[in-house]
Amino acid sequence: VVRFHEMIYRWIGNHVFEDSMRANWPRMLRSMTEVLRNPSSARQSWDDHQEIIKALLERDGAAAEAAMKRHIGLAFEKTRKVLIPYGGALAPRGTVSNGT
Repeated sequence: VVRFHEMIYRWIGNHVFEDSMRANWPRMLRSMTEVLRNPSSARQSWDDHQEIIKALLERDGAAAEAAMKRHIGLAFEKTRKVLIPYGGALAPRGTVSNGT
């Protein structure tokens, strides 16, 4: 998963964006891990990745953009749902948030 996203960031060619995303990976990876525990979410993510790669390899910018926007939107909604029980953020490892 990380390698896929890093590859996309490199392809974009924006080093500021790439550096920013790399700096945020530890936090993103924790919430992403929670989302991907659900087998249907994991399958959807892999399917999205395949669709994005296919569009990029075919040099279909419109299809790649649409697939990325859909993937980001779904990932956002799934992450938001996972974080709601934690008051909007994942509790530190080994603890349980009580929402206060």
